[in-house]
Amino acid sequence: MLLDAGRGHVRAVTLAPETDRIGDLLRICSERGLVASFGHTDAGYDLTARTIDAANALGLTVTATHLFNAMPPVHHREPGAAGALLAASARGEAIVELIADGVHLSDAMVDLVRATTGADGITLVSDAMAAAGMPNGDYVLGTLPVIVDGGVARLKDGGNIAGGTSTIFDQVMRMLHRGIDPADVARMASATGAKATGFADRGAVAVGKRADLLLCDDAPESTPPRHCGGATTPPTVIVAGERKER
Repeated sequence: MLLDAGRGHVRAVTLAPETDRIGDLLRICSERGLVASFGHTDAGYDLTARTIDAANALGLTVTATHLFNAMPPVHHREPGAAGALLAASARGEAIVELIADGVHLSDAMVDLVRATTGADGITLVSDAMAAAGMPNGDYVLGTLPVIVDGGVARLKDGGNIAGGTSTIFDQVMRMLHRGIDPADVARMASATGAKATGFADRGAVAVGKRADLLLCDDAPESTPPRHCGGATTPPTVIVAGERKER
């Protein structure tokens, strides 16, 4: 099966709550020690909430695959899967992924989620495709033709957003420029994701953990934020305590 082909490197699987035999899939996640990440779904609030409860009952770590994207929008009469996942995160029962690049989500929506869950309930993701950090032009996402214009990747057929062109470091710099607490930004970019995926030896600056560090500039608040694309280059990279020349 696909998990065997991964040879132990698969840490999380995205599942839609409405998938047939979702209970069996959750049990497989439990047996393999995988994160159950809910997303790419058309499920409503009630079904998603029940599925989150079932995953928690099995002791699974639950995340939301890039919250709000690839799921129905929140409506005041039907909060949908996004509403259920956000509510679960507020209760400490799930962690939500955010693509905080200013394209997939507005800054205001990112702030709303932060106010609801706190930094410990959020992990930043890039959803990056081949155009990340590259110039505008034609690219391919799997087998789908994509055009990148103004740093935004869209399917040629239909115009839907087709993955991200920012890096997580771009998102970090964007948040710092907006004046968000650096400690919160570090948790969202590193610690929360490391904890969710079981990497206990990294994700924070602490005795006994790997010293994997990207150093920002001295005045991030004055550095122009990246909308997306044109990736920001970290001035200093340290891997396992060793400085890497760029």
